Amino acid sequence: MQARIRLLAGKHKAALAQLEKESASKHPSLEQLLAELRLERRRFLRRLDGPRGYETTVLTLERLYFRHVPLTGWMQEEIPLGGGEQLSEQTVLIHEIAAGPEVGSVSLLPS
Repeated sequence: MQARIRLLAGKHKAALAQLEKESASKHPSLEQLLAELRLERRRFLRRLDGPRGYETTVLTLERLYFRHVPLTGWMQEEIPLGGGEQLSEQTVLIHEIAAGPEVGSVSLLPS
């Protein structure tokens, strides 16, 4: 009887070790999960007709994704440039879109 209990206990431990090994290989590691996080960033150059002429603002919208699922809403940051300051060489105008007479024009910037 004792021998049979030891044999069953040994088989149970072996089966448990096998299941733990299989489950460890199926679940991704923390590094793999973090590698699937990505940040989507969109930048716009907004020109508004104000009392002192055109006022320029850089709008930056950011959103955090896990795979293709958004984790956050769009986070917005505005940087006022004023009337005529020079933009850095990294800020290149790609496309200009007419947004209507009240808003002025909007230009897309690369991220």
